[in-house]
Amino acid sequence: MSPVNIEWHVNLRQTFFCIARALDSIGIDDINHGHRVGYMAYACAKAMEWSEEECQLVFSLGLIHDCGVAQKRDFYNLLENMQPDNVRQHCVRGYELLSQCPPLALFADTILYHHTPWEELKHIDISDRDKRFAALIFLADRVDYLKELYPRDEFSNVTQEARNEVCLEIGRLSGTLFERDLVRQMQSLLSKEFIWFSMEPYHIEALSQTLPATPFFEQKLELGDIVAIAMLMANIVDAKSQFTFYHSQKVAEICHSLARQLGLNSEMQKALYLTGLVHDIGKLHTPEDILHKPGKLNESEYLCIQRHSTDSRYTLQMMFGESAVCDWAANHHERLDGSGYPRGLQGSEIDLPSRIIAVADVFQALTQARPYRGRMSLEEVMQIMSHEVSCGRLDSKVFDVLVKNEKEYYELSIQESSPGWVNAP
Repeated sequence: MSPVNIEWHVNLRQTFFCIARALDSIGIDDINHGHRVGYMAYACAKAMEWSEEECQLVFSLGLIHDCGVAQKRDFYNLLENMQPDNVRQHCVRGYELLSQCPPLALFADTILYHHTPWEELKHIDISDRDKRFAALIFLADRVDYLKELYPRDEFSNVTQEARNEVCLEIGRLSGTLFERDLVRQMQSLLSKEFIWFSMEPYHIEALSQTLPATPFFEQKLELGDIVAIAMLMANIVDAKSQFTFYHSQKVAEICHSLARQLGLNSEMQKALYLTGLVHDIGKLHTPEDILHKPGKLNESEYLCIQRHSTDSRYTLQMMFGESAVCDWAANHHERLDGSGYPRGLQGSEIDLPSRIIAVADVFQALTQARPYRGRMSLEEVMQIMSHEVSCGRLDSKVFDVLVKNEKEYYELSIQESSPGWVNAP
């Protein structure tokens, strides 16, 4: 194939917002909880006169603080009371995910302790900055919880009574659950209308575009760091359904191997590995009951599934700009005869990388158990795929590579990945 210019760049600011939206999709539709926690933490840090970089880091922490949440029930648990039970699991999972993602590992300790009461947190052996960050994220998180306990007025605004009650409640818990200086500053902020009116997601995202440059957000990431962030996103996607767990990682590995055996250069192999990791990121917007449905999808449910390719495109464009990776990921359900989606591309309109990921995605999906069927045998998988190739839907040359090494690919596909991170090639 002709050379493709692959720009290895990721917009870190936008990546944090992508993760926040992803987490909202796992929980309750469009709650924008991460946005509000990030904004309140940022505003309070500014008022506390923390450095500009610390203010921006705690903003980002607020956006992703619930990255360890995997299922809707985990979010509901966080809304049960002021000090919900069983929060440790999602804190530990978030810590593990971030610890194994080098560019974001500096956030791991904060995430581990972001539900720890101040009277315990102050004695834990972590850095002073991580303690301050964890204490502030906890406070902002619980303020967002408290305000939802009270009805809005007829114009959907938080009432003055609700604001007063929130301030009284965090004041009552000052020194025990929350750090005293942070509480005093947060109460001062919450007494002003401005902070309440600023909690709309579009205001918060607009604010992020005006922030001054800081070293963390201006750093140039290496390819390994970019793949690690993609792996973080893949883990969040795959954890949404037990039936697709490890799917993204396995598609990435199969794509990489197919690209190598087709003679593509090492840069293309790495690019296709990255594409495999993020190709299904749009599925975070797909309701769990559709992903877990044991029977055939009806027309509207299938339409809901189809939109994930387009959602993947726009999410990835926010992270990677106009990189070819965005096109390849969005094309993984296109078919050579024009019967695919979302654009109905056909023939020469579908490039080789898109054809590779389409074959890898179909093969891996067939080898995985799904709600409506068990795992298929190698013979069953190859019979189905041979039919797709003979009908002119999947690329025959890519499939030929699969056929020549079918047993190895099958073992690769069904073998569970390690609980940690798959090493990037």
